[in-house]
Amino acid sequence: MISFTVLFSTSCNKLEEALRSDLSTTPKEVEFSIPVLTASSTEVTYKEIETTINLDSLIKATAPSFGEKNIKSIKLTNFTIDLLNSDNANNFANLQSINSKIETAGKSALEIVSIANNPDVTSASLSIPLSAEGLELKEYLSNKTIKYILKGKVRRSTTKILRAKAKVNYTITVGL
Repeated sequence: MISFTVLFSTSCNKLEEALRSDLSTTPKEVEFSIPVLTASSTEVTYKEIETTINLDSLIKATAPSFGEKNIKSIKLTNFTIDLLNSDNANNFANLQSINSKIETAGKSALEIVSIANNPDVTSASLSIPLSAEGLELKEYLSNKTIKYILKGKVRRSTTKILRAKAKVNYTITVGL
């Protein structure tokens, strides 16, 4: 009887592992505008971006037999911002540092990406490094509405409103 219980328990654990999957997913890209920024040695808010994420649809698009109720973990894998109307005087070189926090109802803001010394090089695209590997975001993204807060120091003032597009990638682990 004891060997049957151990065998059954081991088999269930292996079955559960077999029915677990990591899904790489990208919610819709979010377009936003960054106002004209003035050079500052102190951190300023570049933009607060509120968006919604339908996790159930994202999961079902890749793994139809799973849904939001099957989420075990959500981890950020990439955070990229593209400037849609940059030029030589208005681009990521204007920004000395950039960080982003995620915030949702009932949860305090959590830093997810950060670059302390952004290179002073003309660029219209920036992939911002993760603040910590393996940061668990399930409790944040389980709410339908989230807010990304972009902050940092401005190296040189910008002269126009910059239109931008943010693209984030997550690994969602689902299972029974």
